[in-house]
Amino acid sequence: MKRWLALAGLVFFAPPCFGQSVATLRGHVTDASGGAVAGAQLKLTLVATGAVREAASDVNGAYEFNQVQPGKYILEASAQGFQARRQENLDLLVATASTLDITLSVNGRGYALRLEPRRTLLDAIRDECGLTGTHAGCEHGACGACTVLLDGEPIRACLMFAVQAQRAVIRTVEGLATGEALHAVQRAFIAHHGVQCGFCTPGFLMLAVNALERQPDIGDDDMLDILASNLCRCTGYQNIIKAVRAAAAEMRKVSAGP
Repeated sequence: MKRWLALAGLVFFAPPCFGQSVATLRGHVTDASGGAVAGAQLKLTLVATGAVREAASDVNGAYEFNQVQPGKYILEASAQGFQARRQENLDLLVATASTLDITLSVNGRGYALRLEPRRTLLDAIRDECGLTGTHAGCEHGACGACTVLLDGEPIRACLMFAVQAQRAVIRTVEGLATGEALHAVQRAFIAHHGVQCGFCTPGFLMLAVNALERQPDIGDDDMLDILASNLCRCTGYQNIIKAVRAAAAEMRKVSAGP
């Protein structure tokens, strides 16, 4: 069984002054539990021209691309024994002003925002969009409380600048229910007491919903590997796992039809 590969700390560093025309892309390659993956091969492709740059993660899992031009990119990571990871719609905007006007698409609604380039996606979702279900935990990408879906991929909202999420489709915990009807995973968390203090719950919900909607027949080991990337300090995880297993069974039954 191949393990899951994650791209953590995916950040474009672009000074907000002096008219800089290039920036640096830095981040870390980790496994699902946050451990560093050394020797991963990374490929950065500029969508407009197809130009490709390559790098490898060091012993700490860190990688860096220097002198990156503004534009839309695709970042791919691969490592022996891991599922390859592809991150699309990476927008590098080099800031030349103290604030930027951007539009974020969150849960099917557009939010026109004016904010500083340094503000994270987590800041924008909570403070500017008013969607406080996404929680601010460690703000270092370790705990997973701020997990949201960006173009169908789970990401740590504390590790991405809001300006990078333009033209992406963002889904938060507020977007899981359909009207008054809760998502199957939400119902399962209630039924199986997968919540104690509730602080970590939105992140676990987003992880589980994404995995089960993409692959309803996902194996138990793969699901546990995914859930291991988030931290809980209350429940001991057992009821979270029970809830996700119950939701998976319900969703498989629905997908199979009568």
